[in-house]
Amino acid sequence: MSLTQTAKRDELTYTSENRGVGTLKIRPALDTDDGAIANVHLRTWQESYVGQLSQEFLDGLQIEEWNAQWRNRFSRINEWPCPDILVLENEEGLVVGMAAVGACRDTGATAMVGELQAIYLRSEYSGRGWGRELQDVCFKRLRELGYSCATLWVLDSNTRARNFYEKSGWKSDGAQKEDQIGDQTVTELRYSIDLGED
Repeated sequence: MSLTQTAKRDELTYTSENRGVGTLKIRPALDTDDGAIANVHLRTWQESYVGQLSQEFLDGLQIEEWNAQWRNRFSRINEWPCPDILVLENEEGLVVGMAAVGACRDTGATAMVGELQAIYLRSEYSGRGWGRELQDVCFKRLRELGYSCATLWVLDSNTRARNFYEKSGWKSDGAQKEDQIGDQTVTELRYSIDLGED
């Protein structure tokens, strides 16, 4: 499978009929995408964190709260489409994945360090290579922004995500932190990668 860039900036599509995975489109977020992004974000948490976060907490997540969080984030964006927030659409045009990139938010990070702040794909689309394609577009955008390397944070218990990152070249750099999610204290590990050249 291969990515084909269209005339619109940062909009890429590919078709892979031989593998039967259909067509995806990865594009910059529009100001009307907040609800779709919130839905993907919430549903992937409920799918991905089973056994890592309490089921009571996951079942109690409310879409209204996630919609409000994304509307608030969108309200601070001045230019649309926004290439720093990416959405992935399936062949029917439904948003089934999302990602966000930007400057590294860690204290003391230099101006050359970017961050993969979020990347989520609905579970029924895993195994198609779509997550890897979405990550590749994130790398492209981070390089466009002038970053030479990037970081991300992942739960230490999230073995599936950590395996995905490690197969993509990310490496744990030894940093970790504790965070509070619901009533649980969790440990997050930082991963880093050299972005190289496009």
